[in-house]
Amino acid sequence: MSRFILLTVNGLANGAILALAALGFVLIYKATGEEFSGTTIWKLRNGQQTNPQMRLVQALAKTFGVEPAFFFEDYDEGKLGLVQEQVELLALVRDAGITSAELRAILGMDAAGRRALAGLIGRAARAEAQAADPNQDESPETG
Repeated sequence: MSRFILLTVNGLANGAILALAALGFVLIYKATGEEFSGTTIWKLRNGQQTNPQMRLVQALAKTFGVEPAFFFEDYDEGKLGLVQEQVELLALVRDAGITSAELRAILGMDAAGRRALAGLIGRAARAEAQAADPNQDESPETG
């Protein structure tokens, strides 16, 4: 019975690894249109191949939204801060409920349009804050 359990657990673990590998291939293909063999990824993962083709490195970089240099040992760790900053910015946009269409519209504006929009947003935010707490911006003369 214990051998059965061991084989079952090992089978499940191997199945999970294969499922994750398959998901990885799908992600790479969807992001780049490039197809790679499971053997190629497996050899890179276990060190049997240490010099991946540039095509694979570029596909991985595009899939994960990083520079190809990210996958090499001499990558400047200072650049990781920029990637983290970009992730945090995307999280802020998501949490604010801004749709991709709204973001594209804002990004399509010229500098004057973005300044005007920022002014409108600032006034709307102050109006919302004042509605929540009417005494917030009340001056002593009007008190």
